Formats: sequence, structure tokens, C-alpha cells
Amino acid sequence: MSDFFGIPNSEDPNNFNDPQNDGSEEIDDDLSVIERIKKYVKSDLVLHRLYIVRELAESARAVGFDDAKIHIVSAMEDALSDVEPAVRQGLMEQIPEVTKYFIEAGGDSGYTVVLQILLPMVAELTTDRNAQVRAAAVESLQIMARIIRHEDLEPYLLPIIKSLANDGTEEEHRMEAATLFHNLAPTLGQDLCLSVVIQFIAKLAEDPVFRVRKAVAGNFGNICRTVGQEATTQRILPVFVSLSTDDIWGVRKACAESLVAMAEGVSPEQRYGKLIEVFETLAEDQSRWVRSAAYQNLGPFIAKFEGQQVSAKLLRYYTGMVVDTATNATSNAKHGDGDITTYCAFSFPAVLITVGSARWPELCDTYFTLVKDLQWKVRRSLSHSLHEVAKVLGPQLTESSLLLAFNIFLKDLDEVRVGVVKNIASFLSVVPPNSREKFLYVLSDIQNDGGNWRFRKLLAKQLGLLASLFTTESTIHTIIPLAMQLLNDPVFNVRRAAAANVSPLITRIWNLKAGATVVQQEGDKVTSDEKEKEKITKLENTVDSVIAPILKLATENTYGLRQQYAQICYHLVTTLSPEAFSNTFLAPLLALTTDKVPNVRRALANTVSQITTHPHFSNNPQVLASMEALHLDTDRDVREATLAAPVTSNVPSS
Repeated sequence: MSDFFGIPNSEDPNNFNDPQNDGSEEIDDDLSVIERIKKYVKSDLVLHRLYIVRELAESARAVGFDDAKIHIVSAMEDALSDVEPAVRQGLMEQIPEVTKYFIEAGGDSGYTVVLQILLPMVAELTTDRNAQVRAAAVESLQIMARIIRHEDLEPYLLPIIKSLANDGTEEEHRMEAATLFHNLAPTLGQDLCLSVVIQFIAKLAEDPVFRVRKAVAGNFGNICRTVGQEATTQRILPVFVSLSTDDIWGVRKACAESLVAMAEGVSPEQRYGKLIEVFETLAEDQSRWVRSAAYQNLGPFIAKFEGQQVSAKLLRYYTGMVVDTATNATSNAKHGDGDITTYCAFSFPAVLITVGSARWPELCDTYFTLVKDLQWKVRRSLSHSLHEVAKVLGPQLTESSLLLAFNIFLKDLDEVRVGVVKNIASFLSVVPPNSREKFLYVLSDIQNDGGNWRFRKLLAKQLGLLASLFTTESTIHTIIPLAMQLLNDPVFNVRRAAAANVSPLITRIWNLKAGATVVQQEGDKVTSDEKEKEKITKLENTVDSVIAPILKLATENTYGLRQQYAQICYHLVTTLSPEAFSNTFLAPLLALTTDKVPNVRRALANTVSQITTHPHFSNNPQVLASMEALHLDTDRDVREATLAAPVTSNVPSS
């Protein structure tokens, strides 16, 4: 016997009172699936009926299509008229999965059942008296619409939505129709949207009930994207403009929230002309809720323009989200919305990208007002986008304008500081090289901050980019020691991030040695300058002293460090020349084949699998021998790790 657990909470609106719930809710597991359905689908206990309904898809797969189209469908028909809303809701939630199975297992016969039986069931409950049942039915209808063949959408699916749209008795049904037209527009396609959907949207937009008009106003996006620019401009834009002046503020607010979707769909001329007029009207609306919605969408709205199309007036609306230049009033005083500065900060990079660095003077005061905003979530948004702003402004403006913000954020709360730390390499890459060197101390400060290991992890993930940003001297004396500290960090996640990103740094250092060797050889032929030779020899020795600790990882007593060496080599083989990797790093790596710790050998197996895909190493006898040994390893995880690459059983003799 099994117990049915899934009793609704007493506070659930779908909860039911079952006077016969006396402990007899157990289901007889000895019965077959079909016998169980027949016994419990009409049980007086709601729990029994719920159990059957919630297992419909699984039961269908268990009995097979031929029995399912008889017995499962019969049970569904019983559930369709069940007095308990939870049962009808459960039926709607199961129908999409049953639909998929019927089509999968029954082919054309199953598809016929779906069109003629299951789809009408869903249609019936889209007008159910219970709101949650209706919602479940609408969701099921949308899923089924994506399964049904396109040629069957017009004769079978559209009549259901049309019926909802034409229902003059229940406004909820017409609201459902507006939502369905929007959500299913991509599925219905351009032709059906042009011939059917737009005319119904225009009709619903004139509905006497404001909630229906509001549903239309908030659901333009998918329809616009589906019908294309011409139809959006000529047929949908007039509907939108009319709704934007509706007597009810809730409808106008929905238009403000749809402004960006309309800007995407209409022609550039109408975007610059009519839609700016609509925004200005909404931005000055008597309802603060409408004004707030308009300003909330202003940044994304501007981002839909070409840069020269953004007028100074429109940009002043944007900067006015922070401080009204006419009255010097704060945003809260003007807009009555404490989050308005958050919207401004979040969209700032998109606005700047749109208008370009040439218009930075129009935006810089607003930017620095936001940088000093009392709300940390405003500053957090800006700290995460600082590097993007720098890319738009370029090196000179970044140096003159953004270094102040950079320093402010570095001293801020961790919730703000994390944005700068996460993208510090990208930001510094824009700072002019002569100024960039001044911020090496920042990297050391982050590394030495023992209070938050996640910052060290973020730094470790940027080692690859940091490898190319600084002079040779700074790289050797600051970046390399920093990398070694991260490779030996007490937190595993930091060490793993460092191992995955240190290879570009090793490659740069190695290439310095290779370049020095070439210069030395050429110098022997053309000059006898001993000081220059001494300088080159010193550089070679310095590089060797940097590489040596990396190589030493392969023989450390701590298995985690040996494992780390294998992980470093996994990435290093893709950045270093094959000859350099083979001559210096390969032998210590392959020596780990006989390591006593399975985790080390598993890391090695992953790396060797990567190496064997490289043309230079695909026939290397030592590499293939290691691969063969790992493929036969006593540890299952090690053997499975070798499956990432083909194993050659005929290992060439060395």
C-alpha cells in the first residue's frame, strides 16, 4: 500500500475539505494501472481523484497508446467535469505531457486524438469559473499551440482564442484572448497575425472594460516583432497611440511599459516623431504611476535610437531622472519614486553607447551624482558597468573622468566594490599605460584582503587579461608573485580559478625568454657589448626563476598542488608553443601517470585527453603511453576521464 502525499495546505485557495478523510486515502498498489484508474477516478475522496489526475501522463506511458486512448482519455473526461477545482487544474497541467506522448507513440492516430479530444478539453476550461483552473488551461493551450502542426492552427486553435475575444459576458475571457494573441504571435506566424490577430487587437483596444484595454496595451511586443515594421507602423501604432491617452491611468501605464517594444517595431521616422511625443505626454502625466513607468523605460527607449536621433531635449528628460535642472529638485520630489535613480543608473551604459562619447559633457554631471547616490544599489549598478562606460569613453576621458569613480567604488561597501573587482582588468585595459602602472597596488590590496575570498577568486579569473596589461618589469615583480599567491591560496575555489587562468601569464613570461635567446644569438654575431649580454642573461635567469615554482608544483608533497599542475597544463598546451610545452612542461606532467592519488590521475587524464587532440602530440609515444595507462587505471573516475579522447592501443615504442 502507498500513501498519497500532496494534501493541499489549508491556506491554499484550492484547498478542499474532505469529510471522509479518515485515513482511508491509501492507494492499492496491487492493482494494475488501468484497474487503479477505474477504481479511483470517481472516488468520493478528492485525494484519490487528485492522485489519478496527477499521474495521467505517467500512466499513459505505462499502459501504451492503444489502452491510453481508451482508458486515460476516459479518465480525463471524468476529471474535466469534476466538482473539485484542484482536480480540473491538475488535468490541465497533465494534458501537455499526455499530448506529447500521444503524438510520439500514436503518430497520426495520436495526433487526431489531440486535435479532436484533448484540445477541446483545454478550450472548455479556458472559461472555467475558477481563476486558477483558467490560468492552467491557458498555459496548456500555449504549450499545445507549439506542438500542433502549423496548418492546423487556424482551423483548430484560432477559433478558441476568437471565442474568448468575442465573449461579451466575461471580461476575464477577453483579457485572456489579448494575452494569448501576444504570447502565441511567433507561433501563429506573420500571415495569421496580419489576417486575424491585428483586427482582434484593434477591437479589444476599444473594449468598454478598461482591464481589457490594459491587457492589450501591455501585450504588443511579440505581435510587433511578428508582423514586421510596415504593419506595426501602419496598423498597430495608431492603436497604441490611442491607448496612450486613455482615460484610465492603468491603461496609460501599460502603454508606458510597452514603449520600448513599440520603438523596436516602428519605422525610424515614427520612432523619432510620434513615439517621442507619446513619451513626453506620458512623462508629464497627472498620475505619478504613469510618470514613473515612463521614466523607468526611458533608458531602454533611448537605446533603440540611432545616436544622432536622440535630441538634447530627450537627453534632458533622462538626466532629469536624477536632478531637475530647472528646479534643482531631487528625483524623488519630482517623480515620487525612490527607485527612479536606480532605473537611471541601470540604463546609463546603454544610453551612453547610443549617444557616444561626444555627448559625455551632457551626461557627466548626472553620472557623478549617481556615483555619490546614498542608495548602495544605485552605486552597485554603476560599479558593475564602469568598464563598459570606459570602453565607450576611451583612454583619455577614462583617465580624466572615471578614475575618481574607480577609487570611490574601491572604498565602498563590498556589495558595490564587487563590481569593480570583477571587471578590474577590463577597466585597466582602457586606462592609458602610463597611468595603469599606478594601480598595481590595488591588485595587491585585493589579494591581501583576507575578509572576502570571493574577491580573490574574481581576481584569479582575470589573470589571463592582466598578463598583457603591464610592463615586463611590473609583470615579473608584481603580477607573477600575485599569481603564485593565488595558486597557493587556502581556498580551493581560488586556486582552481587561478590554475584555469594563469596560462597566458606563463606564456608571456616564456616568450620573453625565447625572445631574449634570439637577441643573444644575434648579438654574438654583431656586437660584443657585454653589458647588453649581461642584461639578457639576467632576464633569462629571472624568467627561469618564475617558471621554476610552476614546475615544482608537479612534485609537491601536497596532492592538491600536483593536481593543480595538471590543471595548469590543461590550459597551457593551448597557449604555449608545442615545442616549448614539450621541452619543459610535458615530462613533469606525464610523471603523474603513476601518482598514488586518484584525484591527481583524474586531473591528468583530463589534461592528456586535451593534449591528444593537438596535432603536435597526437602521435607522441609518451603521451599515448600515458593515455593507455590511464585508460586501464584501477579507478573508475580516472578511466571515465580518458573517454574524452580516443585511445590508441598500439602505442609506438619509444
